[in-house]
This record gives sequence, C-alpha cells and structure tokens, in this order.
Amino acid sequence: MPAFKYKTEEGHQRHLAKRREYYAKNREHIRERDNASGRKRRQENPEKYKKIIAEQCQRRKEKPVIKHTGNPSLDKHPDRNLIMAAISQGL
Repeated sequence: MPAFKYKTEEGHQRHLAKRREYYAKNREHIRERDNASGRKRRQENPEKYKKIIAEQCQRRKEKPVIKHTGNPSLDKHPDRNLIMAAISQGL
C-alpha cells in the first residue's frame, strides 16, 4: 500500500510534475550529493563494496557480447515478406 493516497489523480500528477521540475532544476546538486554519500559509504565499509564490485564484474564477464555488423539482415526475420512489401510500396 502506498505511503500516501492522493484524493484525485490530478493531485497525484501535479505532485509528480513538481518533483520532475525540482529534479530537472537541481540535477547537478543531487548528483554531487549522491556521489558524496556513496563515497562516504564505500570508505566506511570497503569490504562490502569490494564484494559488490567483484560480483558486478563477474556478471559482465558472463554476459554474452552482441556485436552489430552493419545493417540487420531480413533473411531469417519471420515477417520478411510483409517488411519487403512495405519497403517496396514506400511506407
């Protein structure tokens, strides 16, 4: 259950708009603040963050690398005929 229930959807949207405006205006300050607090936490507990970074590196190594070479081929695309027809009609 949400922490606060808005009386109207309009009120909720208005609040979200104000938050977006605030973050847009203060983006650099927020980034500096978050970086400083993260740096502080990493210095207070370096072992925890070494484990986290090691896990992230391991996941990146396991993730397959997808290499894009030029334009995609439509040879194996299931809707190849529809796509080629649309291209030929100029859509």
